[in-house]
Amino acid sequence: MVDNNISKLREERAEKLAFIARYVIVGLTTPVLYLLLLWLIVHLTSIAHWLASSASYLLAVIYQFYMHSLYTFKVASNVANFQKFIITVLTGILLSYLLMEALPFWIDNQLIISAFVIVVVTPIFNFILFSNWVFSRSHD
Repeated sequence: MVDNNISKLREERAEKLAFIARYVIVGLTTPVLYLLLLWLIVHLTSIAHWLASSASYLLAVIYQFYMHSLYTFKVASNVANFQKFIITVLTGILLSYLLMEALPFWIDNQLIISAFVIVVVTPIFNFILFSNWVFSRSHD
């Protein structure tokens, strides 16, 4: 009985770690995809850099949505989830902006420290909303 419970706890812990690893993998590959797409579009076309960046960002966001739906959270991707995903991404961008505006006043104009806080806080913020709202199975 005790061995069975320990086995079950180990399996649960392994699944949680695998879930976090999937979230991190998608989180790291999304900006890599953005940079790769930006480089390709800039070097293979003659469109303006801001337009290349916008197209790359849009494609990276779509990639991130599908990867989180199908790979990280393993839920069906649908329009309702995509709408909630976009709201979450936009809210994360707003949060980053607000933190970048406010933090330098509290930490003596340290841009790098502010950026580091944003790099840590925004994915955690997104993770909470993704888990509890966007890709939550309880809302299916």
